[in-house]
Amino acid sequence: MENPASSRRRSASPAPGIASVPRSRTPLRSHRTLPNRSAPTTTLVMFRPFRGTTFTADVAASTSPPYDMIDDAATLRDSSPHNMVRLLLPETYQDSARLLKSWLGNGTLQVDADPRFYLYTMRYRSHQGIEHEARGVIGALGLEPIGARILGHEETMAHTG
Repeated sequence: MENPASSRRRSASPAPGIASVPRSRTPLRSHRTLPNRSAPTTTLVMFRPFRGTTFTADVAASTSPPYDMIDDAATLRDSSPHNMVRLLLPETYQDSARLLKSWLGNGTLQVDADPRFYLYTMRYRSHQGIEHEARGVIGALGLEPIGARILGHEETMAHTG
């Protein structure tokens, strides 16, 4: 018999400002420890919810591998009129701008009404055929030069051959 408390937790709404995203039951694997880049205790990094732009079209048909993992853009482009690769790898940047305006205008993309953080799980296969999973949270981060407190995205996970 299932514990009623655990069933209530699963069906509970996410905290205000958090987008609910289905997730797997696979635990997060830890990556190498990031370098200790301590900031002075008086410095705060501002990480806030924001109004994101999301697909209203079929998400599975709209998504693509990470930008640097796209091998066959033409196949992805042809797979759906709403595949994200059409915005990421356009013939020209003007084509991407026109398409973005079109998708916002016809409702394919919509700007969320309220600011929130976005939780995600991304699964993909590398060029070497290795399956990867990355999880994260997306929010608005105050910009400052990459260095002491801010890591470029390339420095947030261990790189393996």
